[in-house]
Formats: sequence, structure tokens, C-alpha cells
Amino acid sequence: MKHKLYQIDAFTDTIFGGNPACVVPLDNWLSDEILLKIAKENAVAETAFFVDKGEKIHLRWFTPEIEMDLCGHATLASAHCLTTILDYKKDEIVFETLSGDLIVNVENGLYKMDFPSRMPVADKLPSTISKSLNIQPREILKSRDYILVYENETEIRSIKIDRQLFDQIILTPVV
Repeated sequence: MKHKLYQIDAFTDTIFGGNPACVVPLDNWLSDEILLKIAKENAVAETAFFVDKGEKIHLRWFTPEIEMDLCGHATLASAHCLTTILDYKKDEIVFETLSGDLIVNVENGLYKMDFPSRMPVADKLPSTISKSLNIQPREILKSRDYILVYENETEIRSIKIDRQLFDQIILTPVV
């Protein structure tokens, strides 16, 4: 099995600068196991895989450990790959993702994208995270990630994390 792979540095016009992402165009989806193995082999923060479905391009992102639900720099790297390497002619690229449709507009070699809005809601911390903190937050909100609200800066500076306990957390994708 052979697939083309492009390493693209986002947020820069300098080789080996910016934020690297691998981009792998596919004709059809491979198994999640294979996608994860490819991402591990690439050893960059994110590897983007996409399948052109005509009106939309189905896009997925994998770290070396998990599938992500959103990755900005790998989305922009995918748009760059499409327009500069694969001769994609549209000025508006619609990516179909786990986070909904992401639209990238291309103008004069620049890429513009709006991220989806996720309003935070009250939530509880997973017990492993809560137990690993010596000071509990007064409020917990969750959007894509957890937002921990503390009383003041002194309280935040006094937080100690039990790394042995915290590092036991198994990463799972947020959907």
C-alpha cells in the first residue's frame, strides 16, 4: 500500500519554521488502526487525512496517540496541500469534520478559517484529574477542554499536581 504524504509547515513561509503537520490525501478511508499507525510513524503533533467527496472534503486528524476532533494548523496545511500541490481550483474549501463543516477561504496565497464556537457549560472533572490537584477549582466549565476557575492568582500559583496520578489519564478524543 502506497500513499503520498506531505509535511507542511503552517504559519510560516520559512522551511522548518512554523507548526509542522503531515497531510495524507486518500481515495478511500483506511481503517482507524492504519491511520493511527501512519500518524505514529510521522511523529508530528498532527497528521491530517482527507478524502475528496466532491462538494466537501472529508478531513480527519490523528496525533501519534488518538484521533482529534479539531486541529487548526493541520486544516490549513491540508488547504495548502490542496491548492498548491494538488491543483484544487476553488477559493473556498469546505472540510467535513467531527467538529462540523470548516470553511477555509483562499485569497492571494493566504488562508482564512473561522473555528466553530463552543460555549462552555458547567461540568465535573474526571475523578483522576480532581484527585491529582491539591486545590480544587471553585467552578469547572467544559467546552472542548476543561476550564478551571480559581479564586485568585495566589491560589493558582499554589496548585500542586500529583504527576504520578495525573499521568495515568488515558487520552481519549473529545467529540
